[in-house]
Amino acid sequence: MVRRTGNRFSANAMSAISTRGRMCFMVSTESLFARAVCGFLARIVGHV
Repeated sequence: MVRRTGNRFSANAMSAISTRGRMCFMVSTESLFARAVCGFLARIVGHV
């Protein structure tokens, strides 16, 4: 038996694939606003 609280849980995911086939992704429990998308894109630029 698994006890649950009944509270709902959500997660949001963003992903991108580079021209060389490298996959980048980010999972967040916060809402996806422009600030989160810009942060994701900045992380991708930092890794390329």
